[in-house]
Amino acid sequence: DEFVINDFYNYFKPTFSWLTSKDVEKAYLKAKLELNKFKKSLYNLYNEALQTIDSSNREGIIIVGRPYNVNDSGINLNLASKLRDLYGINVLPLDLIELMDDNIDEINQNMFWGYGRKILATLKQIRSNKKLNIIYVTNFQCGPDSYIKHFAPTALGKSYLTLQFDGHGNDAGMLTRCEAYLDSKGVFNLPVVSSATVTPVKKPIKKTIKEISRSAEL
Repeated sequence: DEFVINDFYNYFKPTFSWLTSKDVEKAYLKAKLELNKFKKSLYNLYNEALQTIDSSNREGIIIVGRPYNVNDSGINLNLASKLRDLYGINVLPLDLIELMDDNIDEINQNMFWGYGRKILATLKQIRSNKKLNIIYVTNFQCGPDSYIKHFAPTALGKSYLTLQFDGHGNDAGMLTRCEAYLDSKGVFNLPVVSSATVTPVKKPIKKTIKEISRSAEL
């Protein structure tokens, strides 16, 4: 905390001459508290989603990737809503998951990127949950993701789908790949249930994703 507070102070002091380190510390600690409250609300939604998935005997999809891919419906062609509305799939973003253990030494002992560590730790954590499947959303020519994905099969221990977006595609090819993946998991031919029934959270996941994105901007 001290390092971050000093960094903020040195950055803002030239512009705001009246600013003191105490002002920065107070604002930082308040923001951190609010962020932790928001994260806790996401984790509560995740636990509620797991209960719904178990009780409804349906499978869920966790969309894994970096926030600017997972949370931006423009980049990912509104993937979450289409999976739910067209196929009745419960869809959860990566940021809903509370990591119980971020140790991935047995998978990679030198993961440089923080989000790479989070992604692999998430895959490791849900490995034993047979009702949760993965769609990995990435970008064309993303160097870090091309490296991280090399370790994803070891972390997850089961098949997953990678969707690579380049800003020039449409949703036809994306949905074809999703259908093939869902079929391989044995859930493609299940009857589509109304979103009111399969929605694992009180708020639509589309809105939840937007809230996560907006929080990231703040």
